[in-house]
Amino acid sequence: MRQVFTLADVIHPGIVLILLAVFGCPRWGELAALQRTDIDLVTRTVRIERTLTELRGRGQVFGPPKSDAGSAVASDESAFFAEFEAMLQSIKFR
Repeated sequence: MRQVFTLADVIHPGIVLILLAVFGCPRWGELAALQRTDIDLVTRTVRIERTLTELRGRGQVFGPPKSDAGSAVASDESAFFAEFEAMLQSIKFR
C-alpha cells in the first residue's frame, strides 16, 4: 500500500485519479470520463455514468459504462476522499 502513496506523491496532480483507480477499480475509460459532478463528498460515492472510448474513424466518444454494475460505484476509501477534498480546496476558481 505504501507504494501506491509514494507513486501518487511523485505525480501529485494525478493523485486523485491514482487513488480512485487503486481503491475503486474503475476501467480506464470510466476514469477518463469522470466529471466533478460524479463525485459526491457528502455520501462519499463516485458515480460511473459514462465511459470514454476510441472508435476507429470517429475518434474519442462518450458512451454508457460496460456494465450496469459500473453505473453507481460506492467507495468509502477515506484516503481518496481526503485527497479529493484537499485538491478542491487548493484550486483557485476564477
